[in-house]
Amino acid sequence: TRGKRPQFFADPGTDQLLGIVLGVVQELSVLRDRVDAIHALLDRKGMVTREDLEAYVPDVDAAAAAAAERTAYLQRVFRVIRSEAG
Repeated sequence: TRGKRPQFFADPGTDQLLGIVLGVVQELSVLRDRVDAIHALLDRKGMVTREDLEAYVPDVDAAAAAAAERTAYLQRVFRVIRSEAG
């Protein structure tokens, strides 16, 4: 059985909305990584197959750039929450 979800805001609807937003943020982050992989493969090979995309592993520089972009993205998303909490 699942335990009760933690409540962070006075209004439970706000917590539900936050859960929805975080789900969308996660999906968008995955899509951004996929688009970056497609661009890298196109630059490297001029074409992309599904197999290429599934096997793609970014090099160290690309992985670092993606991590920096992800961090900046999450900071933008959570800026509103941090400003409300503080």
